Amino acid sequence: MNVKRLGELLREELDGTGIAAPERTGIFMAASDNLTMSRAYLADGNAFFSSGDFVNALAAYCYGEGWLHCGASCGLVCIAAPRCLPGQPVDPLPPDAFARLSEKTHRYDRLLATARDSVRPAPETGTALYIAAERVGVVTALYARQGRRYLAREEPENALACFSYGHGWLDAGVRAGLYTVTANRDIFTIG
Repeated sequence: MNVKRLGELLREELDGTGIAAPERTGIFMAASDNLTMSRAYLADGNAFFSSGDFVNALAAYCYGEGWLHCGASCGLVCIAAPRCLPGQPVDPLPPDAFARLSEKTHRYDRLLATARDSVRPAPETGTALYIAAERVGVVTALYARQGRRYLAREEPENALACFSYGHGWLDAGVRAGLYTVTANRDIFTIG
């Protein structure tokens, strides 16, 4: 799958997404925030893609997808036609992008590891929201491991997709209040 198609798929998912909660509730505000952030990463990806920066476009699209899927998993939003990332391998990027791709992929591997070590679930153990936080943690860990597998197989595009997607999940979970940030607040999208 090429980077342009990743952006198209995120846009299609966003076009078919609605907020599950009634207006003027805390859950509605969290859901609205989730959609706003997902759309912002789509717009960032589109801007990067238009400028020929396929590395940052790939990262932005997958990050936005992580945000959106975390929101759906937590019951904040309803996606009409959800998909799983990465559903298909990402096509190789042009050779002139390799140095930037390699640097960003390794940096995002470290960034995701740091992010995972910088949070703890905020809700009380055993509550429904604690279970939601655990799910976010499991997905984040799964994509961190998968990204490292892709790195070992020298597939940096797929590794970057996994690291970006996993971090999107974790960042969305933090922003929704499922996690308390214990260190490195600057790597999360919180106020």
